[in-house]
Amino acid sequence: MSLRAELVALVDEVRQEVIDDAAGLRLHDVIIRRTTWSGGAPGRGVPSHEDLELRPRPRVRADRRHAWSEGGRAVEGAVTVDRISATLTAEALGAGTLPAGVEVLWLIDDVPHRPSGPPEARLLEWRQALVPAHARPGA
Repeated sequence: MSLRAELVALVDEVRQEVIDDAAGLRLHDVIIRRTTWSGGAPGRGVPSHEDLELRPRPRVRADRRHAWSEGGRAVEGAVTVDRISATLTAEALGAGTLPAGVEVLWLIDDVPHRPSGPPEARLLEWRQALVPAHARPGA
């Protein structure tokens, strides 16, 4: 096992046991939901869901830096989720080109959000900027 892999495992363990369990500092449930629609496009046909619950719980913060629509206006409800386990891949976080009929939403305490760009790989974590699912680019 590489030094980085050992450090990631240690950081995840501390986040889970100390920050989440003992101190109770991370209060938000974060789930990445990949929905496949039988009709070949989001909203068409019957959906089937595949959920990935992020553990240890990441940090969720209100964020206006990453909250700009293409029209140049701030999007209310934008958040940044960071301290996401580095054991995950960009694809697991919903990055990349999705097949037709597939959409990815991030549920923060059951409130849907969409990525406003690709996830950012950091030394021992991922960071993802999100906007509310109802917000559309250029809105």
